[in-house]
Order: sequence, then structure tokens, then C-alpha cells
Amino acid sequence: MNQDDIIRMAREGKSVVEQVHAYVSVNNTDFTSESMSAMVRDFIVAEREACAKLCEEGGRDESGRIHVQAWGCAKAIRARGNT
Repeated sequence: MNQDDIIRMAREGKSVVEQVHAYVSVNNTDFTSESMSAMVRDFIVAEREACAKLCEEGGRDESGRIHVQAWGCAKAIRARGNT
């Protein structure tokens, strides 16, 4: 399972918990609390980026430009990772 798989699952509406369960079953892996925390952080980052991209994709006009509101929404979503 790689970053593209994580983003795909986020776009499919899978929760972080569902993504972790899928990762564990695919990789047949035991996790320490530290590695589980790191993996969940990666999932959250991937899901946040997928959401921001949805804002950008859905907020384009017929010429392909992003509306300022959609751009602002994507920017705000990405900024949540910096807090």
C-alpha cells in the first residue's frame, strides 16, 4: 500500500480507521504505538490533500481557472496540517 492507495481510499470516503485496517490486512503487519502513530499521521496528511484537491477540481470554471473561493478552501484545508 502506497500514498496513491491512501489517497484513493480517502477519495472513496474511507475513514482513517478503515484505511489502517486495510493497511494491516494487506501487509499482515504488527505495529508498535510509534509506527501506528506515524502511519495514521501519513493517512491524515494524504486525506487532507485529497480533500484540498477536490476543492480545486470542483471549483474550476469552464476555462479551467480555479475560483478564489475554491482556492481559499483548499488553502485552508492544507493549512490545518501546519497547526
